[in-house]
Amino acid sequence: MNAYTDPTAFEGEARNEALKVDAENRAKTHEADIKWLMSSPRGRRLAWWLLEKAGVNRTSYSNSGSAMAFNEGQRNMGLMIQADIVSLAPERYMEMLVEGRSGK
Repeated sequence: MNAYTDPTAFEGEARNEALKVDAENRAKTHEADIKWLMSSPRGRRLAWWLLEKAGVNRTSYSNSGSAMAFNEGQRNMGLMIQADIVSLAPERYMEMLVEGRSGK
């Protein structure tokens, strides 16, 4: 980053505007990335694997409080990824479910 691309290089109202534009650009890029990931069977397999590993569809309960906290942290990250997929590529999410359960 340099003074022209780093929003923190500005002051006052200009900084606030630069931070807003930066956040909007990051959000658009993130949306495009999720849509790209979910656009192919390979990407959907990867997303399915990540959600499985994160444990989004199983309990995070454990007799050990620290193990349960770790499990819940993994699950929470998976739920955030799942929420992005559902909101940004809902039709592809349904495809992923069908493909994932059939082992494609």
